[in-house]
Amino acid sequence: MIPAFRRRSVALSVRRALLAATMMPLLAQADTNEARDGGVRLAVADDVAIASVVVTAQRREQSIQRVPIAITAIGGDALQGQLDSGPSDIVRLVPNLYGNPTGGRSARPRWFLRGVGVNTSSLVSPIGVYFDEVYYSNLDLHSFPLFDLDRVEVLRGPQGTLWGKNTTGGAIHFVSRKPTSETDGYVKLGVGNLDLRALEAAFGGALIDDTLTGRISYLHEEREGWARNLLTGDRRAGAYDDDAVRGQLLFTPTANFEALLNVHFRSIESFGVPGYSVGIRPGGANDFGYVSPAGPNPRVGDPVDRNNDLSQEQRSNGQFLSLKYRFGDLTLSSLTAYESVESNLYGDREQSPDEVIRTFDQREGHQVSQELRLTSASDRDLTWIAGIYYFKDTQSADSTSATLPSVPQRFGVFYQNTISTVDTESYAGFGSITYQFTPRLSATAGLRWTTETIGIDLQGVDGGPRGATVYSNPGEWWRRSSVATPLRVNAVQNEEHTWDAWTYDIAPAFQLTDDVNLFFRYARGFRSGGYNASVTTQAAVNTVEPERNDSFEVGAKTSWLNGRLVANATAFYYQWHDMQLNIQGVTATGLNASTLKNAALGKARGVELEVTSLPLDNLRVGVNGSYLHARYEDFTETLANGSIVDHSGLKFARAPEKTVGLDADYRIPLPNGNEIKLGTDWQYQSGIYYSSVDQVDPFQKQGGYTLGNAEVAYVLDRVQVSAFIRNLTDKSYDLITVVPANGAYRTTTGYPQTYGVSFRAHF
Repeated sequence: MIPAFRRRSVALSVRRALLAATMMPLLAQADTNEARDGGVRLAVADDVAIASVVVTAQRREQSIQRVPIAITAIGGDALQGQLDSGPSDIVRLVPNLYGNPTGGRSARPRWFLRGVGVNTSSLVSPIGVYFDEVYYSNLDLHSFPLFDLDRVEVLRGPQGTLWGKNTTGGAIHFVSRKPTSETDGYVKLGVGNLDLRALEAAFGGALIDDTLTGRISYLHEEREGWARNLLTGDRRAGAYDDDAVRGQLLFTPTANFEALLNVHFRSIESFGVPGYSVGIRPGGANDFGYVSPAGPNPRVGDPVDRNNDLSQEQRSNGQFLSLKYRFGDLTLSSLTAYESVESNLYGDREQSPDEVIRTFDQREGHQVSQELRLTSASDRDLTWIAGIYYFKDTQSADSTSATLPSVPQRFGVFYQNTISTVDTESYAGFGSITYQFTPRLSATAGLRWTTETIGIDLQGVDGGPRGATVYSNPGEWWRRSSVATPLRVNAVQNEEHTWDAWTYDIAPAFQLTDDVNLFFRYARGFRSGGYNASVTTQAAVNTVEPERNDSFEVGAKTSWLNGRLVANATAFYYQWHDMQLNIQGVTATGLNASTLKNAALGKARGVELEVTSLPLDNLRVGVNGSYLHARYEDFTETLANGSIVDHSGLKFARAPEKTVGLDADYRIPLPNGNEIKLGTDWQYQSGIYYSSVDQVDPFQKQGGYTLGNAEVAYVLDRVQVSAFIRNLTDKSYDLITVVPANGAYRTTTGYPQTYGVSFRAHF
């Protein structure tokens, strides 16, 4: 029997308590009558202008139009219309951002920003992911659902000073709604196809007047899968059951001191999205004669045919304490955080009913971080921030691939297991300074020094040649103790490296008019080296060197027509040195394997445009678009036979050349003071390559496609009733195709059309 986590009783208790509560509706209105869509993308009704956005991209509150950084801000409510609370939803509103979760609900999104990202869990992502300013290193933590958020900030380009933890490509910052003295909250219930059932709720207010406030937020979401398994008859492919809770306490004993405690927990069971075997032998067969009933071009919703489900059980928890003390013109901030995550993953590698290769992975991660910052007053010609940062992280993995005794035996009984632990310890000191030379001319400069020590302890073993393995306990086949034949050590790595670097940026800005802000930004980002922790042979053991990115940007942030039109544009140029890449291959035993490489030089250039307009008082239209030209300029690979292949000139993997997004909503006032809201959003992305080294194979490419969503809502005072549909055109597309092993590709299709209704009440 496969190990499983016992679901914590707190999740069920919270769910019952929230369902039992009596919800008094209240639709909160700001004094300016700003619409409650995160305060980001809707008009202010009284003066018919687009609402100003306040962000913390430079670790202090600033208008997004004044920050000399390419940044997109999305209000927390803007993502709630379609009930999908997955983090990857934000790609619909951000140019040059790609983030499909290829492994289902609990799988981390594969974030790629301006063509830069990571395909393997062996390396930290060059896109720094932060929740309430806390950096999340472990990729399993990146799938934490989005609920009760104030906003999401996406910073494009290297953030090597204030957000300096390995963020060579950019940063994504998820910001929770904080407790306030005002008693408020909401509850949202939803149902939909595929047996969707969702509950989201939050409640907060004063616990002790003028001293202590609190807020608790909860999400439960579950749905059935959308592809039937022909072998078992179930519909679990794509299914999930997700619970998450967040509790916050804000202590303000004086006007100069505040302490915020945040505790959060998540428990999820999910099943991988449908995957298919596409054979390359005559008739579409693999090496063992199996032909997938989905054929050579599987479509979303086609039945799967495999001997076990791709399941993942994951539990994570964390807490942080944020302290702020103001004395004179200075503010001292402390952020202390701890995060942990545990996962069990069970899979069928070749996606067939045959006993070929099954997998089981157990992963654990624990991280501790401490940041201290001293910040000057913001109303001076000279403003600055200085700080120090400490980070420690341990990630362990126990990964097994096996073929069990079966009749007929097509593959030969086989066993492979790799156990690894990667420890990271990092120290940094940083500072940023802004000087206002004239009322219109300013410049910001930042500097950070980072030293990072990373060590790996890895050992891989197997049960002998294919067909020689004998199990003493097939019921627990993933354990080394269950193999009766002698185990052979086939991979060992025990080493430690220390890397350090200076990173910096400089960004002059010129306020041409009150409504036009021009800026230039040069930034250098740094990402430490790393190891391949998923190797199955000694030949795959390697260490990649650190990478750095030199970025040059020019941008304009503008407002027109008395605030009815906001248009921001950026042009950028990247030079990547020793770019870290993950290359997929196949071992002699038929296992898919990753190899880490450095590309000596990669270059990217592109432009981005974001426009929000109010062509009519009740109509808001947003458009975003990007163009990206990204190529490896100096990239050679030495193959196992000693030959050298030159990949220079190939495109960055998962880097669409063009993206275009459109989102709009129209509000129809009714005579009784209520309204009807119509909303839609569409996104087009051009084709991408899954591989950095094979861009000839048509199976290694996904062509361009467009996805659209729509919503209609009836808003009456404090209550909103909505109907929604996602993937409006029922578009079929792929998420990933892995290089062929055992005579077949492994292809994973995208997400199907979903629809439903929801009820939301504020109180």
